[in-house]
Amino acid sequence: MYRIGIDVGGTFTDFTLIDERLGEVRFHKVPSTPHDPSEAIEQGISDLLARHGIAAAEISHVGHGTTVATNLIIERKGATVGLITTRGFRDILEIGRQTRPHLFDYSVGKPPALVARRHRIEVDERIGARGDVLVALDEAQHIKNAHSDAALVASELDTRHWLCLSGTPMENHLGELWSLFHFLMPGFLGSATRFGQLYRTPIEKHGDTAALARLRARVTPFMLRRHKSEVARDLPGKQLLITPITLGHAQADLYEVIRLSTEKTVHDALAHKGLASSQIQILDALLKLRQVCCDPRL
Repeated sequence: MYRIGIDVGGTFTDFTLIDERLGEVRFHKVPSTPHDPSEAIEQGISDLLARHGIAAAEISHVGHGTTVATNLIIERKGATVGLITTRGFRDILEIGRQTRPHLFDYSVGKPPALVARRHRIEVDERIGARGDVLVALDEAQHIKNAHSDAALVASELDTRHWLCLSGTPMENHLGELWSLFHFLMPGFLGSATRFGQLYRTPIEKHGDTAALARLRARVTPFMLRRHKSEVARDLPGKQLLITPITLGHAQADLYEVIRLSTEKTVHDALAHKGLASSQIQILDALLKLRQVCCDPRL
């Protein structure tokens, strides 16, 4: 019986034939076929069998490896790739293990990272040592700003299927919703300018319920919403822990100033547009008051 080892290189494909009974070793080489490496492998095996009068049934083992991928990495000729990593580990590729030829020579240069920094995206998910999810992943959170590096890089991904997972599809304004759909289906909601004219400005500034209904009818068929109880029945119910905290004097004064100003805005909106069309103003007022309670610098 015989064994064949194959090394697929960028220029040549090398073959080693071993006679298991006699221990004899024979070599062969053919030009590689980069468009389809299997062609060179098939040609080389055929040459070996014909040259030494060996039947295919006498081959007990065929093993092959390749240096093509290694060469691509060394020569930096591979495809442009991205990296999604846990927050805090964006630069781990460059930091590495701090292995240097001379430990205290800080002038030693390092090769560039395989993934450019602008193509490395951090996410908040964190998994424990036992594999349990400590912080759940909210992927869409990182592309809500259409002008961010994360959104621009994500839009360049070449794939057959697109999906956004988020517990908060919109937090601050409709521009975030446009950014998500621009990633999912570019052009579906028009350009950002056109979206602002048709939906964002009428809804956010004028409380246009008709525009809101049109937008809801357009995006709803592409949204699937599930409650926690439907997808993670093992999780306990929500627990509310209410802890009263007294605001400092400066913080309390700022809170009162903002409360008075937002109160007038909300009352005016309710008087002119009604409750259904004043939701944006109400949410904006609550957001500002919550920010003051958290930290006046917000």
